Amino acid sequence: MAVLVFVTWPEATREQYEQVRGEVDWANMRPAGANLHMSSFDGRGGLHVVGHWDLAEQFQASSRKSHPQPSALASRHNLRSRSIQWPS
Repeated sequence: MAVLVFVTWPEATREQYEQVRGEVDWANMRPAGANLHMSSFDGRGGLHVVGHWDLAEQFQASSRKSHPQPSALASRHNLRSRSIQWPS
């Protein structure tokens, strides 16, 4: 079942986002099952990201592969995320 992943990073700067993007390197190494990655900054500077994956397991496997300790990445960058199964 497809999954939408929402990430909110309220204190993000564009520089921090670019640093994380560099670590993940989606531009050159898009993971299997990843269909969409969209991001925007709100009026207060907070970052919001939406990702669409074919399967929740593909998202989880990609997270483990690119960041064996995803909680360390989240802690280092103060990320909060949630996911929604599609269709619900």
